[in-house]
Amino acid sequence: MKLKHIESAIQQICPVQDFDGRPTIDLEQYTTPPRLAAEMISTIQYDFDDIEGKIVADFGCGCGILSAGCLLMEPDTLYAVDVDMKCIEITQMHLEEVDGIVEYLHCNINEQMDLKGRVIDTVITNPPFGTRVQGADLGFVVAGLKAANVVYSLHKTSTRENLRKKAREMGANGEVVSSVSFALPKMYKMHKKKSVDIEVDFWRFTKVE
Repeated sequence: MKLKHIESAIQQICPVQDFDGRPTIDLEQYTTPPRLAAEMISTIQYDFDDIEGKIVADFGCGCGILSAGCLLMEPDTLYAVDVDMKCIEITQMHLEEVDGIVEYLHCNINEQMDLKGRVIDTVITNPPFGTRVQGADLGFVVAGLKAANVVYSLHKTSTRENLRKKAREMGANGEVVSSVSFALPKMYKMHKKKSVDIEVDFWRFTKVE
């Protein structure tokens, strides 16, 4: 599936990309741009074969943009996980007409998840950048590696060396797959500009056997 087709499909599946006008600042909620989401999904599947036929979880699913991209690659099962019920409802609304098995989990990623005895293969996440709560982004990686063997995540480029160190401390390999400019849109009253470009790294974390 070509990149432009993945991007177009995500845009069609997920028309609501502003948390229904009610983003929660303490959770640092912001959406993954469809183009970036398409690039992530394409890389995860076509470079690493980590979606098709696999059990995949989207930690902090938000408006369902990454979840939508995952479903295009035909996973065995997709778990859409978020602590905010509003996000679960928006994601469910977006994905209800999309083919595939989706389980919605309204819980904190650090809580025991009801997976009905199944084991997650791949975690994908666009976590909070840790601006409000320091280390919040790392928490998603830690939770992801507890749940699965491979985690794909976005992080500020400025945290790269710290993440490498933390990955080693966790007994994991951390690889920067690509670096991109993330256009962060104005979503909160404190934001003065329509959008701000932030340099981010797309990471692949794997457990060391």
